[in-house]
Amino acid sequence: MRNSFLLLAFSVSFVFSYGQDVIVQQNGNEIEAKVLEIAEQTIKYKEYDFQEGPTRNISISDVFMIIYANGRREVFKTRETIKEELPTNTNISYDDIYENRRTRTVQQSNQYSTTNTSKIMKEYEGNYYDIGIGVGVSYGGLGVKAQRRWGDVLGFGFTSGIGYLTSTDEIGWALGPKFYFYKDFSLTANFGTTSVQPDYYGEWESEIGIAFLIGGDWTWGESVKYGFNINLGVAVHPDAYYTTVPALDIGFIIRY
Repeated sequence: MRNSFLLLAFSVSFVFSYGQDVIVQQNGNEIEAKVLEIAEQTIKYKEYDFQEGPTRNISISDVFMIIYANGRREVFKTRETIKEELPTNTNISYDDIYENRRTRTVQQSNQYSTTNTSKIMKEYEGNYYDIGIGVGVSYGGLGVKAQRRWGDVLGFGFTSGIGYLTSTDEIGWALGPKFYFYKDFSLTANFGTTSVQPDYYGEWESEIGIAFLIGGDWTWGESVKYGFNINLGVAVHPDAYYTTVPALDIGFIIRY
């Protein structure tokens, strides 16, 4: 029971000491360290804030657990603890049991670390296709678009769209690269029929230019996801009467 409380307490404290190894002693004291070697009887380490200093040793019998910088935990049981858990009439070697339990604990810790690493890696899968229907510069007006994304939390993609410009009764289009700076949040540079705007005489006309947008896509679901996207920015038209105008994207998307 005592060891269970220690494990819980030091699991919480690990959150605040990430980036270093923590040696948790049987008496509850913590040593912030860089573990160098685990020998048969001792653990060799450097003090974390004085790694240029001498190499120090601590007896394994004095150590309850090591919390490594990558999150893996290695729990040590003393020979005295094992002896208390066994019948008094047993002929089993305490040393053999101690080494077997220690090996099993390390294997379980490695399995725990691998499982959680896989879970973290699968937490966000950044390779997918999107198709959408909406209105804005990426849709070429009122239209459809398709985009492809590669990467994980950081990623790169490409988008293209074609639509109908109701004000001028024309076909609009757009294409360009996307940089995903965090999951589905992105920066986009679209080239194409980026807007419809009045000219000097107040007549509506379409313009070819570049639109710079920032925004995101939000989806829910399992294998096929549904959601929406919103992007805001500016469109630049070197040959238009209004050189710079606001740009907008909003639409419904399907991801697979």
